Amino acid sequence: MLFEDAGVRESLRGVIGRFASDPQLKDELLQECLVHLWLIESEKPGRTLSWYLQSCRFHLHHWFHLGRSLDSPKRSSAKNR
Repeated sequence: MLFEDAGVRESLRGVIGRFASDPQLKDELLQECLVHLWLIESEKPGRTLSWYLQSCRFHLHHWFHLGRSLDSPKRSSAKNR
């Protein structure tokens, strides 16, 4: 399984680095990506590594767009807290 591979985790950290600089948020995003990778690999086996990494990137983009992260811009105003 890809999510167990150390090289894949490093590649995911590179993807995550484009979304966040806070170490705690990076850890949270890594967990989110690993779960997504596990699910998508079981649903769509046999794709290339770049396809799975792209899927993780799109997943993070969508995740931030929905405002699921506590650090999301959608949650930054006081009225949303």
